[in-house]
Amino acid sequence: MNLKNTKAMPVQLIKKRSRSGAPASRFIGKVSPGLRNSLRGLRCEELVLKYYQKNKYRLVRRRWKTTFAEVDLLLLSPENSYVMVEVKSLHSTDFLPHRLSWKQKGRLQKVIESFSSKNLSVCFHLAVVDKADQVLIFDSIFG
Repeated sequence: MNLKNTKAMPVQLIKKRSRSGAPASRFIGKVSPGLRNSLRGLRCEELVLKYYQKNKYRLVRRRWKTTFAEVDLLLLSPENSYVMVEVKSLHSTDFLPHRLSWKQKGRLQKVIESFSSKNLSVCFHLAVVDKADQVLIFDSIFG
């Protein structure tokens, strides 16, 4: 399912009367866990993008697919250097070190190296959105 240009839509409710005559609401259908996770990912990306835009970064590409990996956000900093951002949602800080796998780090490192080979200034940030929708930025993932 391609959710690239999908906007979150409210779940439609059916208004019915309960046996006692009082109004009762029910959901038309259930949202699958996969769709719920995709929508949460889009929401987190939007929160992170707003955070960077408040700090004068400009969006270059969103969900940029390269031959090595998909970069969630490609931004241009106020100093005119590129910033690649991987966005993750987080329910608990206990698992923070494990949110970006070694395999994924390797793929993203290849993207950074190919960018750097074109003599472009680039860095990588990991943006984490917690349950309270607070954005945490880590900018030294690759050392």
